[in-house]
Amino acid sequence: MISLARHASEIWHDGNIWNEPNMTPITVNGRSYSWPSAPLVVICCDGSEPDYMEIAMQKGLMPNLQAIIAKGENRRGHSVI
Repeated sequence: MISLARHASEIWHDGNIWNEPNMTPITVNGRSYSWPSAPLVVICCDGSEPDYMEIAMQKGLMPNLQAIIAKGENRRGHSVI
């Protein structure tokens, strides 16, 4: 995690991504993805029913996650087991 944060700090400068040669779009399963224009953090809470976290936040039991969501977005990922 430390090396990832260090790498991200080397890429981002003044809120804009550096125009480096290795910043070409990434292609996965035939779909191309451009690099984001702003820093992006994804938090995955794997192995938990999303409703459990929603109820916990409503009861004030997850104040840190609630604060993070209040500053950004809260989206559920779709997956198959």
